[in-house]
Amino acid sequence: MKDETAGDPITGLKWTRKTTEKIADELGAGGVDVSARTVCRLLKKLKFSLRVNRKQLSNCTAHPEQRNRQFENIAFIHLLCDRHNLSVTVAHYPSGCSKWNPVERQLFSRISANWKGVPLKTYETALNHIRTTKTKTGLRVKAYLVRKLYSRGQKISDEQMGKLNLIRDEILPLWNYTLRPSPPS
Repeated sequence: MKDETAGDPITGLKWTRKTTEKIADELGAGGVDVSARTVCRLLKKLKFSLRVNRKQLSNCTAHPEQRNRQFENIAFIHLLCDRHNLSVTVAHYPSGCSKWNPVERQLFSRISANWKGVPLKTYETALNHIRTTKTKTGLRVKAYLVRKLYSRGQKISDEQMGKLNLIRDEILPLWNYTLRPSPPS
């Protein structure tokens, strides 16, 4: 527990980065059979504060490199649409809407629980926390670092956008759209 204990030196408040369930599982693997509820009571007796990770709203806006990457993806999808005569519908979940995305809700909450506020000083630390995440049903997460450098500040002209056969959906039109093959010339 020593390496998994965090706290506030000013108030003296301390907590563990592990959930009571994870502590109970680890104790069970070591031959000590206890429930998560018992771990909770023991931690309270040891004057640990039982805290949970809390998401906070971000007030960020899209960066030009994100916009450029999005357009590159759209152009690639459009190429596939033309080549294979396909229509592809793209539906994004807006930022902060993970409660509507069942995979994100189940997976990211597990990543956050595994992470538990550990400072992410290196890419390897972040990747390790993501890669060691596992759900109760056995779902594991794969993650890797892409070191490719992307060019920044590229502008997409109205003419380029006009060449896309992109039809925006009625619901969240900025996020959801269908790309169709280009009309015959």
